[in-house]
Amino acid sequence: MGMFDEIRVRVSLPVELPVDHRDHWFQTKSLGCHLEYYEITADGLLFLIQHPGFRKPVAYTGEVRFYSQASGIGKDEEFNESGWLECSAYFVAGKMQSINLIQYREAVK
Repeated sequence: MGMFDEIRVRVSLPVELPVDHRDHWFQTKSLGCHLEYYEITADGLLFLIQHPGFRKPVAYTGEVRFYSQASGIGKDEEFNESGWLECSAYFVAGKMQSINLIQYREAVK
């Protein structure tokens, strides 16, 4: 699987989920894969979380793909088959310009 970063996404996603995603950590390999934590704020700004309570703005330009097993979002429940959620956000100088759905497959209970 390799190394990756984690990203919390506070903006609305382009798909309606049965649970709130804003506190969920998604995986990404778009930002360097240094086991770091990032956040897209509700205003669409990209930050590096260096330690609790301290965020550093990231002036990134390009695509950030993030993904998670859909069964991992929200409550811990038992699923027969894992779902999948993958989205792509495009940034210019650290400000999100757009967000798109790549794939969503609902988990099967």
